[in-house]
Amino acid sequence: MKDNILYKVIRPFFVLYMNIVYKPKIIFKEEINDNGSLIIVSNHKNNLDFISMGLVTKRSICFLAKEELFHGILKPILNLFGMIPVNRRIKDKSVLINAKNKLDKNRVIGIFPEGTFNKTKNLLAPFKIGAVKLSRDCNVRILPIAIIGEYKRGNLKIIVDKSYYVKSDCLDIENDRLYKKIEKLIKEEG
Repeated sequence: MKDNILYKVIRPFFVLYMNIVYKPKIIFKEEINDNGSLIIVSNHKNNLDFISMGLVTKRSICFLAKEELFHGILKPILNLFGMIPVNRRIKDKSVLINAKNKLDKNRVIGIFPEGTFNKTKNLLAPFKIGAVKLSRDCNVRILPIAIIGEYKRGNLKIIVDKSYYVKSDCLDIENDRLYKKIEKLIKEEG
């Protein structure tokens, strides 16, 4: 698939870099299936989080990324990575449409539901509703992961929880459920 060719080429270098520089410990509570659509969600604290998320599966991940990155020379590069631009100033339905199209092709979507780096003193910033809405609308599993520790050698942990389907039509309830799952991973493993 041409829209993620750069991801496939560069991923091995990212994995090597992360393993040499940071030596992250990855803990799987469930093995990730190599087939079917999946939405991977994680807390967000550093520019390297997308690489950390990419360490948990060999599958190509199509990340949602802020629209501000899609200018100049970065635009074609991010498109080759399969990234989906998100305009955070408006409710942009095209993001969900683009993500649904990828999920219909059994792809993996990566979402940081905090929407930006967590700059609060809380473990997590409030979650945006998009991940659970996409999961419900497409009947696709969500895989919560937590990135714990600092980006320092031997101090980084990536915890992969069990995937699940959104059960309720109430997105606020499901968003709270997802928040609590990642919060629990951070508290238990941090």
